[in-house]
Amino acid sequence: DFCRGRGGGPASAAKPTPLQIRSRVIEPILGAYKAIYDSPVPVIAAVQGPALGFGCAISSACDVLIASDRARFSLPEMEKNLPPTLAVSAMMARVPRKALTWMVYSMQQIDAQAALSLGIVSQVVPLAQLDAACDQIAAGLAQRSRPALVAVKDYFRSAPGMDARAASDYAANLLATVFSSIQK
Repeated sequence: DFCRGRGGGPASAAKPTPLQIRSRVIEPILGAYKAIYDSPVPVIAAVQGPALGFGCAISSACDVLIASDRARFSLPEMEKNLPPTLAVSAMMARVPRKALTWMVYSMQQIDAQAALSLGIVSQVVPLAQLDAACDQIAAGLAQRSRPALVAVKDYFRSAPGMDARAASDYAANLLATVFSSIQK
């Protein structure tokens, strides 16, 4: 399993304050999303089994997600009356709103092919080929120049919030920067 979701956790005599919950539970989750988002190079994930709750969100937040044909994805937090707003915040830039809303309210698991069609997953492979598929994409990226990788990651991170002209100008500037870094 990639992630089976939140467990019950240890029992505590004292009820934590909202600030303690934010510090102990929420900040580490947001930190994980931020680390992926802020990474200057692509982050690759491989999922071979269930990716539930945080597992669904963190894997979909990665730049490339390769899933086995046995992978399953869901946002089951509402079963415990917990709004999965943190997971949604990590997924909403990649998953259409109607699909994400359905995942939240239905709490049903979807298979890897459905996740591929929704934009959660980049590629689905048979379980026996998962490691090889991950090695192949990683080897291909390792052969690319760092400036090119950084430019693409930065463009995917920044351009969606720009109007078409600004996105084109930014693309041109990134390309010119990469061209200028190429040594002859």
